[in-house]
Amino acid sequence: MLFLLLSLTAATFITKYRRTARDKERAEFRSFIQPKIVEGVFQPPAKLESLYPVPTKEWQWEVIEEVLIDIAGRIKGEYLINVTTLAKKIGVVDRLLLGIKSRRSKVRRESAIKLGYLQVPEAVSALQRMAESKNKGDRIAGLIGLGSLATKEALGVLLSELSSPSRWLQVRLLHMVKNLGSDVIPSLIEALNGADIKVRIMAAEILGDLRAFEAIGPLEDALSSEDKDLRARCAAALGKIGDVHSASKLEFLLEDKAWEVRAQAAKALGLIQHRPSAELLANLLRDRSWWARTNAAEALSQLGEVGFDALRKAVTGKDWFAREKAIEQLQKHDIAYTESNGTISNKL
Repeated sequence: MLFLLLSLTAATFITKYRRTARDKERAEFRSFIQPKIVEGVFQPPAKLESLYPVPTKEWQWEVIEEVLIDIAGRIKGEYLINVTTLAKKIGVVDRLLLGIKSRRSKVRRESAIKLGYLQVPEAVSALQRMAESKNKGDRIAGLIGLGSLATKEALGVLLSELSSPSRWLQVRLLHMVKNLGSDVIPSLIEALNGADIKVRIMAAEILGDLRAFEAIGPLEDALSSEDKDLRARCAAALGKIGDVHSASKLEFLLEDKAWEVRAQAAKALGLIQHRPSAELLANLLRDRSWWARTNAAEALSQLGEVGFDALRKAVTGKDWFAREKAIEQLQKHDIAYTESNGTISNKL
C-alpha cells in the first residue's frame, strides 16, 4: 500500500514537473518569436519573405498561431492584411487549410476558427462546406470562422442560417454579424427585402443595432408587411436609428391591430423624442395591452415637459390603467402631480 502511494506521488510530481517545464519552454519561445512576428507585421510587406525558419514542433506552430491571432484581434486596415500575408508566407495558412480536413474533430474546428480570425479569404469555400455539416460542432465552428470574415460570401451563409430553429445559434450569429460592422449593411438591406421572414426579422434587428441610416427607407417599407413580428422589429429598428422623419410612419403604427407593433412604435417615438407625438402616446395609455401602455408612458417621460404634462393629465383622468402608468413614470422621475381630489403628490 505504501509502495503504491509513493508511486502515485512520484508520478504526480513527474507530470507536474514536465508540465511546468513545457509551459516554461512555450513562454520562452513566445518571448523570442513574438517580437519577430510584430516586426514582420509592421514593416513593409516586401520584407516578409524571410522572417525566421519553419517551426519543427507542433507546440511551436500553436504558439505562432496564438501570436498572429492575438495581433489580428488588435489591429485593422493594411496591418491586418500584413498579418494574413505573414501567416501565408510562413506556412500557417496552408497548415490550417489542411487541418480543416482532419479526421480529428478538435483539429478541424480549431483550424476553422483560426482561419476566420486570421482573415483568410481563400478559406471561405472550405468554411462554407463545414457550416453546412450535419455535425453540430463542425457546423458551429464553420459559422464562427465565417463570422470573422467580412466577405459577401461569408455574410450570405451567416444570414441564411439566421432562420435556424435554435435560438442559441441565432443569438450567436446575430453577435457575429453585428461585429462585422457597417460593411455588412448593403447585404443586410438585401436580406431585409428577401423572402425568408425569419431572416428579414433578424436583418431588421441588426440594422437597428448598427444604426444604419441608409436602411431607413427599406425599414419603413417593411412596416406594411403582413407579418406582425417584422412590423414590430422594423419599428424598433427605426427607433434605434433615431431619424425624426420616421415619426409619421411610427405614429400610424400606434393603431396597429397587433399589440407588439403598437408597443414597439411607442418605444421608438420615445427614443426619437418626437414631442408632437405626445397626444397620440397619451391616448395609448388606455390601450388594452400592458406592454403598449408601459411603453407609451416611458416614451412620454422621454419627451420632456410636454410629455410630463400629458402624464399629469392622465393622473386626473377616469381611466385607471392610464392613471397607474402615468403615476409610475412621474414617481420614477420625481415629478410632482395633482391627484383627482386636488392633493399634490409625487407618491402613490
